[in-house]
Amino acid sequence: DSLDVYASDSIYSIKSINLVSGFGVGTNYIVPGAFISPYFDISYHSGLLNVLPATLTIKANDITQPCATSPTYTSSYSGFQFDDGVGNVIASPPAYSIYNSQNQLVNASVPPAGDYTITPHDAQLSPLANYTVQYQNGVLHMPSLLTISATATQPLCFGQTGSVNRSASGGTAPYTYGATATTNLSAGTYTYSVTDANGCTASTTATINAAPTQLTISATATQPLCFGQTGSVNRSASGGTAPYTYSATATTNLSAGTYTYSVTDANGCTASTTATINA
Repeated sequence: DSLDVYASDSIYSIKSINLVSGFGVGTNYIVPGAFISPYFDISYHSGLLNVLPATLTIKANDITQPCATSPTYTSSYSGFQFDDGVGNVIASPPAYSIYNSQNQLVNASVPPAGDYTITPHDAQLSPLANYTVQYQNGVLHMPSLLTISATATQPLCFGQTGSVNRSASGGTAPYTYGATATTNLSAGTYTYSVTDANGCTASTTATINAAPTQLTISATATQPLCFGQTGSVNRSASGGTAPYTYSATATTNLSAGTYTYSVTDANGCTASTTATINA
């Protein structure tokens, strides 16, 4: 005799072991295998595991540069999944390109004053990172370069001192100047500095020349030796700054008396003296 025995049609007790070809972005295969059941003939068909990448946004941070110096570019990241973060996803941070308002690439490490677009690009992700990268631009604002000029006024005549006029421009007002004196300056080189409202600094120098030597004039009289003769005077200037201009006082056919002679040099300095013609 024979006996047919039929198993229950429930497969709840069937247990399987699945193999997955990978977990990277894209299509991976799910391969079932090793179903264990004493009641069924098992056939296998693979399935698909579609892994879609998450979007990782890399945004260049806006920069308002306080001084006309080379900016430091950074980015912010958003869109990390689960326990991911910069440390295990970002293999190397993005590079940055700078464009002006005409969308022209700016290669200067310190761009001129104005507003620019910061464009991040070419960030490198770790090999197992399941992300597509989306970049967002930032804005760079560069101030004008802070400068200081120091214009020297030179001593023109013997005994005078010099002075310096300071003037700042660019940067961010108000300005604070250094304590170096600007008046009653003897010969030498002086350093002048300025600090703007953002703490940016600039400096320059000014040189005060030595004052000219003292301007003098001599007037040497030639006296009349005989009755009816007249005298004369010979003028001579030295020191100061040539050329010299003498006053109009006559120097020949001089009758008895005292005459005053003056000289003016190229800087407007003056000197005077007298000469006496005897009777």
